[in-house]
Amino acid sequence: MQEIKLLEDAELKRLGLKGGHHYRIGDEIYPSSTTILSVLRKPAIEVWAVKTTVEYLGKRLDDVINGKIKLNAKNAYKILTEARQEHEKIKEKAASLGSDVHKIIELIFKSKMSILDLLNAIDSESYSSITAFLDWKSSYDIKALGNEEIVYHEKLKYAGTLDFRCKFNGEKYVVDFKTSKRVYPEMLLQLASYKYAYEHMHPEDTGYKVGILRLDKNNKGFEWKTWNEDVVSIAWNAFKYLVRYYHEVKLLDGNI
Repeated sequence: MQEIKLLEDAELKRLGLKGGHHYRIGDEIYPSSTTILSVLRKPAIEVWAVKTTVEYLGKRLDDVINGKIKLNAKNAYKILTEARQEHEKIKEKAASLGSDVHKIIELIFKSKMSILDLLNAIDSESYSSITAFLDWKSSYDIKALGNEEIVYHEKLKYAGTLDFRCKFNGEKYVVDFKTSKRVYPEMLLQLASYKYAYEHMHPEDTGYKVGILRLDKNNKGFEWKTWNEDVVSIAWNAFKYLVRYYHEVKLLDGNI
């Protein structure tokens, strides 16, 4: 078996570059798993974006009809610009909430604060997701093995941040936390990419199962989804095709 040389934490860095998230891995820059997955069309999100734009325009037209807004060239341009940006604003707000929830979960495992003090300190938007996480944590036998770990695959040249590794009822799991309304297929591809990147880095520590913990934002508790090895293998093969596609299109970009 080929020996994998692990880099020190100082050699791993998350970057916010134009065109998606990237990581500096030693002297190289790798795209994140989510950046690679962005090449996929997401019809449900496209439909939602159109619906959001139409709903925003409907509200502003009501304001015009009711005399709250005077319709002129300047206001029309402003309304159309805001309508075009509305779905991005909602996405950014959701992403910010997801990031906050991840940070709070990290605090739960690292902080000496009591759970009560922590709940009193968080904002109302995160509260539902965090209480859902605590319900999940107390419902099963869970032993943390690692969280918020940067993982990378030297051969396939991608990287990501693994949310959580744990022993779940005695079995090893790689877990991804989500605050979305449902679990989407590409989320399993993302999770498979983390599992295999971690196991590529640590050939002495393999055999992880995978699970997505969806933490509802609207007081509907948690959804815990797992998949068998065959399904995870299919997701991994699909992700590898996307990695190849991503890198080869990048090569084309430099030659066209």
